[in-house]
Amino acid sequence: MDVAAIALGHLVFRHRRRELAGLGYLRPDQRLCDRHWLVGHFSHRKGEQSWIPDGAAAQGYNVRSAGLISMGESWHNNHHAFPGSAKGLFPGQADLGWWLIKAFEAAGLATNIKTPDDLAPRDGLRRLTTTACIGHQPELRLP
Repeated sequence: MDVAAIALGHLVFRHRRRELAGLGYLRPDQRLCDRHWLVGHFSHRKGEQSWIPDGAAAQGYNVRSAGLISMGESWHNNHHAFPGSAKGLFPGQADLGWWLIKAFEAAGLATNIKTPDDLAPRDGLRRLTTTACIGHQPELRLP
């Protein structure tokens, strides 16, 4: 874990210490908001990439270590490549959200589920030949 992540965790804890002490953190809505925010923070900074959507305002990165706890939200590079897809793209990408959607489909609660096979390719989407691990936000190329 890097220094920035530790500092961020410390700030979140200091900000939420009263709520944590009062067990307010056990509220499911609060846990979901925090996970979504943390995934959004880390998945736009560094991680693995399999796709580059040219012309995108921000690049997304996959954060493998958060795959299970984020219900698949941490496979963010996949989301930027195929924003309408409900599932991860590659074997080994644990995606509890996809499993839940499949359970809903089996129970008749979800229909018309989209996957990358059902979607038109995004304009400017390039597949990297190997998964790249990028440690910084790439520079934006202005037209």
